[in-house]
Amino acid sequence: MNNTITPKQVEALCSEIDGIFSDAKNKIESKMIAYNSLVSKNWADEDAVEFTRKISNSMNSVINSLAENSNNIKFGIVDFANYYARIGNKPMMNSSRTVFHSAINPSIVKPSFDDGETYGFKGENSSEQIAEQLEMLIKDCNGICNNLTECFQSVNAFGNPEIKAIINRVGNQVSKSFMTTIQDIRNTANDKIYHVSSDYNKVTEAASELINSSLIEGHGGIFR
Repeated sequence: MNNTITPKQVEALCSEIDGIFSDAKNKIESKMIAYNSLVSKNWADEDAVEFTRKISNSMNSVINSLAENSNNIKFGIVDFANYYARIGNKPMMNSSRTVFHSAINPSIVKPSFDDGETYGFKGENSSEQIAEQLEMLIKDCNGICNNLTECFQSVNAFGNPEIKAIINRVGNQVSKSFMTTIQDIRNTANDKIYHVSSDYNKVTEAASELINSSLIEGHGGIFR
């Protein structure tokens, strides 16, 4: 057990913490950008715009939270190191501040496709594909979250139990919040995809029944 911490060790720890959070941010961002691109090619209407905006906003909130919690850990480490510095009459340290700027852009999904007129689900299986890829997105995010937890656990904090406790405490909060957000996204998004797809299918079925009825009865059909 080690109850001391040096400025160089603090700098190394803060750099490691930033690297862990930055890696998670980049992975989330990459997965979400790919998903928005998929949606934009398969679904276009006001529901699609709202759907993508809500998921993207949730993911951007996760990214902002990662930066905030990276700062929380670093502030905690530096504050603890400064306790030692005060006792030993050493210079105080300042913590660097991390800010993440997300490249997730929900506006890639439009109310209509490139021709400016076509809208809805582009293909017969588009809604299923969007739902399946949503599950893959959730699975990937769960993996990112689990990796975050493993990374926090692997930080040795130079044998200092107090600093290790700071990292573990904030790390657990990050993982719990991340998992809650991901589950909320899954529930809300799946529900939206299902209902919009069902509404389009009902219109198609109703139109088909109307056309068949007209043809059989001879009212307004081609055999009138």
